[in-house]
Amino acid sequence: MAMDEQFRQIAEYINQHLNQGQTEEDIRNYLLQNGWTQDQTEKAFFAARSINPDPIGLALQSTDNSSVSNERPLEHAQAPTDMMQPKKYRVFRAIQETFSAIKVNMKAVAAALLIPILISVAVVVILGFIITTTTMFTRTEGVSSLVALTLTVLWQVVGVAIMTAVYTSMLGLAINDGAEGRKGQIKSLLRLAIQRVRRVFLGTLLLNLYIALPILLVIIVIFGLLLQPESLNGFAGLGLGLAAMFFIQLIALIWTLIIVLRYSLIPFIALFEPDIPLRQLRKRSKHLLIKGGQWFLIKGFLLLLIVFILIGVLAGESMEELLSSSNPLTIGTLLIILLGLLANGAMVVLYRNRKVIRG
Repeated sequence: MAMDEQFRQIAEYINQHLNQGQTEEDIRNYLLQNGWTQDQTEKAFFAARSINPDPIGLALQSTDNSSVSNERPLEHAQAPTDMMQPKKYRVFRAIQETFSAIKVNMKAVAAALLIPILISVAVVVILGFIITTTTMFTRTEGVSSLVALTLTVLWQVVGVAIMTAVYTSMLGLAINDGAEGRKGQIKSLLRLAIQRVRRVFLGTLLLNLYIALPILLVIIVIFGLLLQPESLNGFAGLGLGLAAMFFIQLIALIWTLIIVLRYSLIPFIALFEPDIPLRQLRKRSKHLLIKGGQWFLIKGFLLLLIVFILIGVLAGESMEELLSSSNPLTIGTLLIILLGLLANGAMVVLYRNRKVIRG
């Protein structure tokens, strides 16, 4: 079928569903998540407007007497072309859509990268002071090293949550605007991010606590047992200590993987769905990720691991050496910024995809 004929059919499809009371955003998201690119979607809406200059006005008039449900309205609609048939959402497609969104909203994305970096520097300085003070206090007051470790980990969890919340809020909003074909204003972006950052912070903190607290509990129990005098005698004590460290690392890896595969969308739900109570974020994330989203995350992690290995091989250095340099403009630093941008963008478009599919 010729592309002109496809655009004519999809233009009629758009106007039909606008007239039934569906929103332009619902239709646009459905097209994007079912094989149409951003450019094709914009051309389709342009063609729809050329056929009917005011489809949205007709849609508003028809909402009072329309019997069509507004919940998941397009899921059962008859597709006009083969391109509208549902397709498996792939990691490379998410990366492509992320680059397209960045290209559309370049200035806002650049601001969303710079401002959180400045805020993160301030947070690191403040938390560094707090952690140092906490450590000195615990030593002075004779508090056990286990309590000092616990307090330090908790402060680090809070710090990571603050930095992640600011970064996720600004960059997520900027990429979402670009994915919808909008060039957002930096002032408006900053204003909305400030309004939402508290929710995103609490959601991110919950996610970090879901990961950290059980692991910390296991560490406390195991170290509590190892600190018994009879447990530290000779080679048996050394072997027991090594086995305990391996066991802790294994538990931490498995538990982190479980939490990420179920609840990694919590910060983005907090950002884009402000009406959902915080206590429902975990349930909502699990609902969106099952039946497809978890495989996307697994493949994304594997791809990220492959990228790290390849860069290390090509650079002739280990990833630890690349990332540990004190020079702020090293390959490692630029790599972290780029991969962070792509990972955040991929999570935004994944959220948009899962919301359309799962409702």
